[in-house]
Amino acid sequence: MSPRPGGPAFEAVRALAQLAGRDVGLVLRDEHERWDLLASSLVMEDRQALVLAATQAETDGPLAAAVVVRALEIVEPGARAAWVAVLRAEDRAFPQARSDDLEAVDRIVARRAADEEIERLPERTWWLQLRLAQVAEDARVLEVLARDGSTKRVRNLARQRQQRGPER
Repeated sequence: MSPRPGGPAFEAVRALAQLAGRDVGLVLRDEHERWDLLASSLVMEDRQALVLAATQAETDGPLAAAVVVRALEIVEPGARAAWVAVLRAEDRAFPQARSDDLEAVDRIVARRAADEEIERLPERTWWLQLRLAQVAEDARVLEVLARDGSTKRVRNLARQRQQRGPER
């Protein structure tokens, strides 16, 4: 469903389409075009406020949720909650879970996580475990994931990274 003319989503999408040199009518009519415009605009910090406004007023809940999930990995950590908050309650569960996972990644990579949080990693999402197996430098994290990761991929990657040692 396209944004209503004159509404905040319409104006934000129109402004983004014009900035990107896109056909405004097509972007407003076609959710795939709108997704592409919103997702590609996220990487430009000066356009993030417009993307947030467009997302907040987006009538297509799954599209809005997908934009928020993409934004969570791009925007500053302190802005994540605001992005999740713009979604309707029924569209918020997955983006909130991803935001929680990203907060855990931030804590664990910065070595601010409690031992209990590290020991409970096998109970967390596969996505979080895989991300940590890819980026964590803490030997305790890699040990827990190598031993108890929820998938063979997570366990193997954690083992490989343990054997290589910290990357420089």
